[in-house]
Amino acid sequence: MRKYSGRFATALIFMFLFTLLNTSVIFMVKTIVDEVFVKAQMISKGQTISSDHKITLKKVFSKDVNLSIGDDKDSTAIQGEGAKKYLINSLIIISIVFIFIYLLKGIFWYIRKYMMLFIGERIVLDLRNDIYRHVQNLSVRYFDRAQTGEIMSRITNDVTLVQQTVALAGTQIVQEPINFVFALAVLIYLNWQLTVVSVLVVGCLIYPVSVLSRKMKNAAKASQEKIGNLSSIMQEIIGGVRIVKAFNMEEYEIGKFKGVNREYFNAMMKGNRAWALLNPSNEFLASIAISIAIVQGGLQIAAGTMTTGTFFAYFLALFSLYRPTRTIMEAFSTLRKSYAAVDRIEEILNERIRVVEAEDPLPIDQLEKSIHFNEVFFHYDEGNPVLRGLELEITKGETVAFVGESGAGKSTIASLLLRFYDVVSGNILIDGEDLRNYSIKDVRGMIGFVAQETFLFNDTIQNNITYGRKGVSRELMLNAADNSHCREFIEGLPNGFDTIIGERGYALSGGQRQRISIARALIKDPEILVLDEATSALDSESEKSVQSALDNLMKGRTNIIIAHRLSTIVNSDRILVLKKGVVEESGTHQKLMEKRGVYWNLYNVK
Repeated sequence: MRKYSGRFATALIFMFLFTLLNTSVIFMVKTIVDEVFVKAQMISKGQTISSDHKITLKKVFSKDVNLSIGDDKDSTAIQGEGAKKYLINSLIIISIVFIFIYLLKGIFWYIRKYMMLFIGERIVLDLRNDIYRHVQNLSVRYFDRAQTGEIMSRITNDVTLVQQTVALAGTQIVQEPINFVFALAVLIYLNWQLTVVSVLVVGCLIYPVSVLSRKMKNAAKASQEKIGNLSSIMQEIIGGVRIVKAFNMEEYEIGKFKGVNREYFNAMMKGNRAWALLNPSNEFLASIAISIAIVQGGLQIAAGTMTTGTFFAYFLALFSLYRPTRTIMEAFSTLRKSYAAVDRIEEILNERIRVVEAEDPLPIDQLEKSIHFNEVFFHYDEGNPVLRGLELEITKGETVAFVGESGAGKSTIASLLLRFYDVVSGNILIDGEDLRNYSIKDVRGMIGFVAQETFLFNDTIQNNITYGRKGVSRELMLNAADNSHCREFIEGLPNGFDTIIGERGYALSGGQRQRISIARALIKDPEILVLDEATSALDSESEKSVQSALDNLMKGRTNIIIAHRLSTIVNSDRILVLKKGVVEESGTHQKLMEKRGVYWNLYNVK
C-alpha cells in the first residue's frame, strides 16, 4: 500500500465526499416527506399549510417538529392555488437537487472505485511478480521436494483468491466504516434513544459472524490444499500420459482424480454452508432492531415529538447503518477465507534461498587455470552423504570423464559446479578462488550444460537454439545447427527453423531433441562444457550423430563428461571412477583397463 499512498489518499477523499452526499440524501427524504408529501396530502383536503415559500438548509437538516406545521415566525399560511404553486416549486427544486446529488455521487463513486481497484490490482500484480521472482531464485533443492502442480496452484489459484479479496473486500473495508460512522452520527442526531437500542443489536451481530468466519477460514484452507492436489495430479498425468496409456491406467487415474475432486467439493461446501448462514443471521438480528424502531417511532409520531419525515429519515439511516455493518462483516469473512491462501503464499515467500549471491561477487568470464574440488562433502538428505571428501583437480582444456554406479555422485558434481546446490563442507575453487565468491550469473554463463533428459520449450526451433542469447545472427545459428548435425532435418520440416516443436519438444525424436540442445550449447560458446549422460537414452544410429555433434562441441574446451556408456569416453584425457562419493580409480582408459579393477568390471559389464 505504501507504494500507492497518493492514489489511496485520493480514493479516501472521494470516499468521504461520496458518504457525505449519501448522508444528505437521508435528510432530503425527510424534507420530501415533511415539505412535499405531508403538505400535498393537506392540500388535497383543502387545509392551510405554512411556508416561507422556499426550502432552506435549516429545514433540510433540522429535526424540529414545528417547522412544517405553521408555527415558524418566518412562515406564512397559504392554501388553494398558492399552496399548489408552493408544492410545484418544492417538487422542482427537490428534483433538481436530487439529480445533482446523484450526478456527483456517480462521479465520486467512479473515482474512488477506480482508485481502489487500481491499487488492488497493482498489489496483486506486485505480489505475483514477487512470488515468481522468488521461485526463480530458489535453489534446485526446493524443487526436489516441491510438487510442480502445488507451486503452480499457489502462484495462480492462491494469488487469484487474494486478488478477489483485495479488489472487492479491500474497497468495502475502507469505504463501509466511513458509511457506518456517518450513519451512526445521523441516528444519534435524529434520535439518540432509539440509536442506543440499534447499536446494541449491531453488537449482537459480531458473535455469529466471528463463528461463521472461523469455519469459512478452516474450510478455505482445506479447499486450497485440495485444489493444489488437483493441480499436481493434472500436471503429473498430462506429463506422464504415455506411461498411463501404455499401462492401461486411465480408469485408475480418473478414479484418483475423482477422489481428490470430491474432497475439494466437500471442503468447499463446508465453507459455503457457513457463508450461506451469514446473511440470514444478520437479517434476523437486524429485523429485531428495525421492529423496535418502528414501534418507538410510531409512538413518538403519535405523541408529536417526531415528524413523519424525521421518522422516515431515521429509518433510512438505520438501514444505512446495518448495510455497512453487514458488508464489513462479510468483507472480513472474505478476508478470513483468503487467510489460507495468504499463508500458503507466505510459505513460498519465506522459503529460504539456500544458494545466495556473495555480497560483492567477483566477475569471471573464462577459466584461466583449473577447477579444484577441495575435500568436498555433500548430501541431499541429512545422514545420507553423496560426496565424502571429494578431492580432484581439472585443468583448463582437459577432458575428464566420471563413471560409476548409480548414486556414486556423478551428476552431483555437475550440479555443484553449476551451483544448483552449495557444498556442505569443503569448497570448489575456480582459479584458486572459492566458487561462492563469484557471480552466479557469470559462473553459469561460462558453463555449457547438456543433460540426459533434454528440455525444449514449446516454441520455434530457432528460439530454442538461441535460448539465453540475445541478438544472435542467423549465420551464427546456422553454423551451430551445422556443427550439431541438426540443420538437415530442421530444414526438412514444414516451417524449417520456425517450426513450433510442441511441449518439451515431443514432436521430435530423442536424437533430434538432443542435437538441438547441443546446438543451444554451441551457440553459447562456453568455457566449460558439462555433459551429463548426454547419449545414454539414444539408439545406436542417433548416438552416432549426437556423438559426432558432441565432438564438435568439445573442441578447445574444458570438458566434464558424466558417462553411462563407457564406449563414449575412451578418448578422454582422464577417467575418474566414483564409488560411494570418493574417487576409487583414476587414469586413462588404457591404464584403467590394464589395472583390471572397478573400471574394468564396469566396462565389461556395460
